[in-house]
Amino acid sequence: MFKDGLYHKDVFWCDKFDKMISEYIGNGCTHKIILSQHCKKQEYKTWRRMYVLEAITYSNLVNAEPFEILIENNQISKVVVRYNFNSEYDISVVYLVTFNHDIFVKTAWLNSVSDSHQTLNINKYIS
Repeated sequence: MFKDGLYHKDVFWCDKFDKMISEYIGNGCTHKIILSQHCKKQEYKTWRRMYVLEAITYSNLVNAEPFEILIENNQISKVVVRYNFNSEYDISVVYLVTFNHDIFVKTAWLNSVSDSHQTLNINKYIS
């Protein structure tokens, strides 16, 4: 059993988290990606945003590196992953775990490949 709350790979992480994510996205997932209204509204504001949303595929999410999760009632309810977009940027994607096993993308953004989260507020996370 895990304490409810937010976990970050740089603060506290265990192999069980990776297994829980893998079980969700690998086994029971419908592979259907649903974009939130926030994503849809933001989609064409910049060319970068458009490419980010087009790059959110099931294959990319499966192979992405999870770095943050939200645990509620001993279940993962939110996952934040990061994967390579091009030589300059990675894409970070926040998706929610749904009861019908769709992948509900809450938001996504570009990060510089060199961004190492020096501003990470460790007080937000369970240690």
